[in-house]
Amino acid sequence: MAESLDESGSGDMKDSTKVQSWEEITQAIRTNLDTDVNLSEDKLVKLEDFVKHYRKEKLSLKHRQNQREVPPPIISGEWRELDEESKNLLMRKLQISQRNTWSSPLKRCLLSFAIFPENLIIKKRSLIYWWIGQGLVSQRGHKTAEQVGEEVYNELQKQGLIEPDDNDPSPLMNRCKMHPWIRYMLISVAEEAGFFYFKSKDRTPEDFRNCSLSSSRLHLIVGGEDSPQYTDLSVHEDVSMVFNVNQQYLSLPPRWLLNMKRLMVLQLGRWQHSPMHHIEVDDQKFLDALGVHHKHVKFLSLRGISRITTLPDSIVQLVSLEILDLRACHNLEKLPEDIASSKKLTHLDVSECYLIERMPKGTEKLSSLQVLKGFVIGTARKNPCRISDLRKLTKLKG
Repeated sequence: MAESLDESGSGDMKDSTKVQSWEEITQAIRTNLDTDVNLSEDKLVKLEDFVKHYRKEKLSLKHRQNQREVPPPIISGEWRELDEESKNLLMRKLQISQRNTWSSPLKRCLLSFAIFPENLIIKKRSLIYWWIGQGLVSQRGHKTAEQVGEEVYNELQKQGLIEPDDNDPSPLMNRCKMHPWIRYMLISVAEEAGFFYFKSKDRTPEDFRNCSLSSSRLHLIVGGEDSPQYTDLSVHEDVSMVFNVNQQYLSLPPRWLLNMKRLMVLQLGRWQHSPMHHIEVDDQKFLDALGVHHKHVKFLSLRGISRITTLPDSIVQLVSLEILDLRACHNLEKLPEDIASSKKLTHLDVSECYLIERMPKGTEKLSSLQVLKGFVIGTARKNPCRISDLRKLTKLKG
């Protein structure tokens, strides 16, 4: 057995693919102790070297596993069979019997995850705002749309369809992720339900990974070499949702939004949880096209976009606007003076907009306002709206 140990140790040290288990090592030690109580010094040294080599190989293997990306599924007969099996499992879990049952808020909100890229962390608040903007959740009885969205989010977690971010320090689980396999089958189900369709009939693994989805109602802005042609989009009157997936440098034509008269959601800003995700525009003139003809817009996000200094006064003509997310627009200097015209505004976030010196007079007249973040406290001269005026907002949450 001593010879066997010598051969095993030397062989393994030469060939890293033959790593023994700890049980085998332990058994070798016991066998040697049984046959030869007085192990020679050179055998002990050789055994010690073998154990060190084993540990090194294990650490190296673990590191390679951690660094390796999750491979996309192979589009083969086995994959299609597994995909169909997974879809059936998902549909049974959600108790779906007919296609029109996707009308329930839980299932429609679940399908919206298909637009998010694989393996990325998603902020709960961004999700709920997105759902409200699409009309997937709305006020129900005494519960606000945001509270209904919270219930849907919690139920999706309870069902195991989304998972909390392991690195989220908050006990409220404000960030989530979706397992790639669930995302893959959701894309297929979403396509069948008419939520999205693929531009190409031949779906490749790259389509799934890059979320190459589009429809007459939804447009995804995707960065990279194949950046979208924004000029083509300007003639699509049926577009109701625009979502910036990962484009960091926005170059939008001035009249880009003009014909989108059915637009409900304009999500150009950051949705990723990391504040390091930077977005900037080369020209903010495209915002001037927003106005009275966009009567369906509920959600406008410019979060984290640089080089926007002012908002056009025409934004107050968005009569259905409920959520205006301007967080971390570091170059923004002021808000529209006639902001009181936004009668339906429930959420206004101007936190981290450090160049804003005052809140416009009329902020206290936003009677539907429930959430106000980043209120600027200044002097009476520079701050026509004082914090004491906010007591008139009876729906505002503390």
